[in-house]
Amino acid sequence: MSVSIPVLYFHRIGAPDPIHLSTPTDLFDRQLAFLHRRGLRSITMTQLLRHVTSDDPISFPAFAVTFDDGFRDNLTEAFPVLRKHGCRAAVFPVGSLVRPDDAPPQVPPRDFNAAHQAARQGDRGDFLSRAEMREMQNSGLVEFHSHGFSHRQVFTGNRLEGAYPDTDAHWGILSAYGQPLPTGSWPVFPRGPGLVNPAWEPDFARIAAAGRDWVAEARGRGRAAVTVPRDWFRIESPPQFERRVRDDLRASREVFADLHPPGPHLVCWPWGASSDDLRRLAREEGYQGALSTAAGPTLPGGDPFRICRYPVKKGDLARFALGIWLRSSPTLARAYGLVRSWGRR
Repeated sequence: MSVSIPVLYFHRIGAPDPIHLSTPTDLFDRQLAFLHRRGLRSITMTQLLRHVTSDDPISFPAFAVTFDDGFRDNLTEAFPVLRKHGCRAAVFPVGSLVRPDDAPPQVPPRDFNAAHQAARQGDRGDFLSRAEMREMQNSGLVEFHSHGFSHRQVFTGNRLEGAYPDTDAHWGILSAYGQPLPTGSWPVFPRGPGLVNPAWEPDFARIAAAGRDWVAEARGRGRAAVTVPRDWFRIESPPQFERRVRDDLRASREVFADLHPPGPHLVCWPWGASSDDLRRLAREEGYQGALSTAAGPTLPGGDPFRICRYPVKKGDLARFALGIWLRSSPTLARAYGLVRSWGRR
């Protein structure tokens, strides 16, 4: 009998959480206890992939645990709970955000946006070091796979959409600029996930020398579209875009090649976004599967580069139990996925 496997994904455990991307430690403990009381067994990424590709379909009630980005609280808060329950898990860190072993951790931890902002300015104190990853891996419970090397957003046009940090302080803007931003206000343009969008690379010196009041222009843009000249950007050609994507996938795979068990290497799509071209490039760069943020069943015969996941957000145990029930039934999981995808149109 085919079973649908809930693939849980978390970002942080027990961290400051203004945007619902951290689960309280005691709730995480109760969630794993709930799963084990009901006879569900945690599985590895190799088992998950073999289930999806039908090489070794799983017939017992099972679940998988994943963490995105590689925050240090995966070690300090989540890891003791995983050990307590003997629960397997996979962490998908960002290759460029691994903290140097000789760099001190951030105590207390910063919230999600502040942690990523600091990392883009060179302070990776909220993220795992390689030594800490090795400690987790040596337990036999935790494996590490790729979450891209840069995890960046890119600008995709020249229309003014806001001003950083006055009207939009998201850390993805720093990644789109590709460098630390000095104190002041900086223009924000349309942006999207870097592995599926050709980049409009801003001419930083030209923007800095423009002398424009970006805050005032952003606040007044409702009266008329505000743009900057296209020649203020270097727009990637298709070959340049493909080369950058390949380099990112390759670099991430190399960073984590020795931190997962022998066997397939997976990628978790940054920002949950992929395309036909990206999935093709990932195959060509040696990945065997990929995890998405889409809703739907995880069944034999599925696309190994579109493995669905369950976003576990802060809430009570009853809501968590409902989510597990929905994703454990092939019929309900498929119906729920259709409803979710229809709602995004």
